[in-house]
Amino acid sequence: MSSQHASGKSFAFGPFALLPAARLLLRSGKPLKIGSRAFDLLSVLCQHAGEVVSKENLIDTVWNGVVVEETNLRVHIAALRRVLGDGRGAQRYLVSVPLRGYSLVAPVTTEGGAQVTAAAPIAGTHAGSSPARQADGHDSTVDAQPIVHIIDDDESVRAALDTLFRSVDIATRLYRMPSDFLQAPREDRPSCLVLDVRLPGISGLDFQKVLIDMKLRIPVVLMTGFGDIPMCAQGMRAGAVDFLAKPFRHQDMLDAVARALESDRVARSQQQDTHRLLARLATLSARERQVMVMVTAGKINKQVAATLDLSEITVKIHRGHVMRKMGAKSLADLVRMASALQLAAEPH
Repeated sequence: MSSQHASGKSFAFGPFALLPAARLLLRSGKPLKIGSRAFDLLSVLCQHAGEVVSKENLIDTVWNGVVVEETNLRVHIAALRRVLGDGRGAQRYLVSVPLRGYSLVAPVTTEGGAQVTAAAPIAGTHAGSSPARQADGHDSTVDAQPIVHIIDDDESVRAALDTLFRSVDIATRLYRMPSDFLQAPREDRPSCLVLDVRLPGISGLDFQKVLIDMKLRIPVVLMTGFGDIPMCAQGMRAGAVDFLAKPFRHQDMLDAVARALESDRVARSQQQDTHRLLARLATLSARERQVMVMVTAGKINKQVAATLDLSEITVKIHRGHVMRKMGAKSLADLVRMASALQLAAEPH
């Protein structure tokens, strides 16, 4: 066991006491049977209680640099949850933050009585979490718990995928037909679509085109038991994140969905940034906007003043107002904002 998690400090949470030096886990003073890896995972999580510890860090620390698949980590996390009785009744000790890692959310104290965490809610968990609020007051859904929509006419496939994704704490919605998906209410959080190619009626590839025509933006992972290279190429050209042939490895599906969800997170984050910039842009006067466009196009104050028939002092005042209202810390920052907003020179 590495020195990083071989701490001699003991921890207490709920009815449990963890004694790393003695390698004991007690419940109400009685020893519990726990596997070595599960014990080491709990030790690391206790040391970082209230924080999200990434899967990569857990694997690197507990397996001491040995390369193992994420599936191995999930097996031992599941074993740890069984030992703790996690999820029985309303009690939650360990939560999975999709695409990020795991966190011990119970209040944890050390042997001296010092509190390691106040057990603050973690964005992205489903233990009553709420979307994060941006600094300028806008609600964000970027860190909300993701959801995977599954369309397959085979009930056994839908059930198997539902079990797979829920094993890593990713919520699912199941549909037999594309029409069912279109009629269902849309939830405003990171999501992706796992879509079977061979469906009765409209095919998955044709439905992918329908989504594009409807401007319904959602990353798609295609799957089929009868795939060929042209079919795969068609789906990827239409923007699919991945194309998996059945039967596929569980890890391959999880990896594909992780990429799809991350793609949606990035798109949502960029969209939120644009909305915030537009809101700030709307606070500028017509003259301030003209100054912003010209300054970010590379014109110096003297050139702006000559073009707009203003004094340089007036241009400097307008420029200061622009920087403050847009929340720009530097000219380079303001140029990036103008680029994101695709501002162009306007008639004067």
